Amino acid sequence: MLNGDPHYSLFIITPISNIYSKINEIILTERLEMFSLIAGILRQ
Repeated sequence: MLNGDPHYSLFIITPISNIYSKINEIILTERLEMFSLIAGILRQ
């Protein structure tokens, strides 16, 4: 109750494995971009 009015809260819990899998996807993409950039520089 807040100032006589009912208030509700909702919490969503995300498993840490889901968070880590998303981070791993981002890191993999960044690595691929970095290797492509390095390969392009070395090729010239």
